[in-house]
Amino acid sequence: MDKQVLAADAEQILNNIAFKRAQDRVDAAILRQLKDIPIDGKPETDVRRTELLLSLRMADYYRVALKEMLTAGKLEAHSYEQKKKRNFF
Repeated sequence: MDKQVLAADAEQILNNIAFKRAQDRVDAAILRQLKDIPIDGKPETDVRRTELLLSLRMADYYRVALKEMLTAGKLEAHSYEQKKKRNFF
């Protein structure tokens, strides 16, 4: 798929209020659960904490991946415009 098309799709998602609110809810729910985990040194508690931290990171990775698609598409569009200008003159 064309990077510019992906960039446009990624931009729509990143600017979508429903997406932003969903991400905020997910982040808040994970953070709330992390705060509720006791620091008791039990292996199962540590495993749960690790799971929640990984979930929080994954939520960030989705945002970063969308932003990278957006940047790559803009870069490709800019590069294309520069080539057009060079070939025009």
